[in-house]
Amino acid sequence: MAQYTSYNAKDTTVIADGVFTTGFAEDKIEFEPNEDGFEYEFGADGDVIVSESNDTSATITLTLQATSPSNKHFMNLLRQKRFFPLWAVSKRGDITEKAGGNKCRILKAPTGTLGTTAEPREYEIVVFDFDNKYE
Repeated sequence: MAQYTSYNAKDTTVIADGVFTTGFAEDKIEFEPNEDGFEYEFGADGDVIVSESNDTSATITLTLQATSPSNKHFMNLLRQKRFFPLWAVSKRGDITEKAGGNKCRILKAPTGTLGTTAEPREYEIVVFDFDNKYE
């Protein structure tokens, strides 16, 4: 029997350093591990060695509208040059996905354009203890 579920971006929240993030642009959040989980090599006789990666980092990109009140919060976190927790929680039916970590830092200030339209701001955040789980 086919299953039907729905997704609503409003059911995804991002909390950075205890503060709810608001004012997202069209692309809300993206996360990507910074390294593969392992590397492998084949020997001449077909033997394989797998080298496990211990890199648990990932990069999270948050895209905020230029008018988002959360821009001030993220710029303050950038200036403070300290680690902070960041978690994205997305509820989809009976599934909850949680992605982020407790050791995050903003890599650099977002690129900005001031012109005839308000351009979004993208924050690249390195998560050193990245976890992505379903509950």
